[in-house]
Amino acid sequence: MARLIKGSPRAKICCVLLRANAERVKKLISGADMSRVVFVYPDAVGSDIAVPRENLSTLMITIQEVLGVLDGEKQLIFDGPDVLEMVVPQGDLSRFFIFLANRLQRGGISGFLVQPRKAKPLPIVVQLVDRVVN
Repeated sequence: MARLIKGSPRAKICCVLLRANAERVKKLISGADMSRVVFVYPDAVGSDIAVPRENLSTLMITIQEVLGVLDGEKQLIFDGPDVLEMVVPQGDLSRFFIFLANRLQRGGISGFLVQPRKAKPLPIVVQLVDRVVN
């Protein structure tokens, strides 16, 4: 079992969707449960997030079910060593969301652990999350 990042008191777990791609992503997902997609940022309101706020339709929708992970109350089970690093131009996550939709469409996963890194262009490390346990 792998533990999630050690969160600061300010750390949040967010579900983020680009306004421009929302409808396209919803169509690609074809009924997948978007509430199970978990986007994790070290500090969603600070300098660690490199995506401009104006490019997001939702930035701080907290997923209550997994907030306890940051306090050490829950753990994430990772679905194997499936880690993908994508280089995405800063502020343009359309390619990532298309990838996300395609992976969700295949099924068998509960979500994604997404950690943006400080860099230009912005690399995004994606790790599949099999499930959240208490």
